[in-house]
Amino acid sequence: VDDRSRMEAGHRMQRPIIDWWAERVERQVEHCHPFSFMRRAGSIMGASLDALTRDDASPIDAKNIGWKSAEWGAEGTDQMPLTYAVQLAVQMHVVGASHAYLPVLFGGHELVCYEVERDDDLTSAIVEQCERFWRENVLQHLPPAVDGSAGWTEHLKRSFATHSAVVLKATAEQSQLATEYDATLKHLGLATAEAERLKNQLLAAIAGNSAIEG
Repeated sequence: VDDRSRMEAGHRMQRPIIDWWAERVERQVEHCHPFSFMRRAGSIMGASLDALTRDDASPIDAKNIGWKSAEWGAEGTDQMPLTYAVQLAVQMHVVGASHAYLPVLFGGHELVCYEVERDDDLTSAIVEQCERFWRENVLQHLPPAVDGSAGWTEHLKRSFATHSAVVLKATAEQSQLATEYDATLKHLGLATAEAERLKNQLLAAIAGNSAIEG
């Protein structure tokens, strides 16, 4: 399934997931206009909202997830993937709310509801990073430095999905990068093998028992 199909499915399931959540927790909600965008007054920060609770204008963001990974906690907790926690933090900051809700539909049949309380330290850190990005990258028309983030990896895949037959001449800096890359892969392989050796020695020591302690 491509990203466009996932986005369309998520958009179509958004309202029924929120309505199901509202019925379960007995809350009144106000659905936001699709693709609407709200900006915090006097700030560069903004957010696209799915819905708000009518009594205290807390953000509600619906998710349609295929399967429940270990990143997700028990219902009613705030244990969720970091990207969603940041998303809710920004939404709370934009609307000035103290709580946000994340109803998630897992596997098309299991509705699990998460709740996040505003964390001022986290919010300040997010706002600081966004404002720095705005000043140093957007206003200066400079892309951020290439790093190992998933965002950069995906950006490079999409930007250079096809390749020509041209072979470039490496600069001294690029040759050094290639050398460091090869060395890192070698060390990673050795570390993985060593970790596997140590694990097997522990398993051999445990033998047919349940565990060892101390």
